[in-house]
Amino acid sequence: MRIITLRKLILLGVTLIVNAGALASKPLTVEHIQDIVDNNHSYSHYVVKCSNGNTADISAWDNRNKWCVGKGRKDDCSKQQIKAARKVCR
Repeated sequence: MRIITLRKLILLGVTLIVNAGALASKPLTVEHIQDIVDNNHSYSHYVVKCSNGNTADISAWDNRNKWCVGKGRKDDCSKQQIKAARKVCR
């Protein structure tokens, strides 16, 4: 009897962990704000609206071939807009 109860408790915990991932914030929209030229560098600034109500900045570099977290930053980047948008919505 006790083993069945422990098994149910473990299954409940696993179910909660899986569902928590499904409830994580996701990007809803990505809006272009402006193109910026600064000290011979040019990039595009975008704002991501997340499903939890937050907004965050991402930047596009190299003719939108490199998408980075933050406005004007180049250190946390990916090749796809959606990947950068997901990072900022976590």
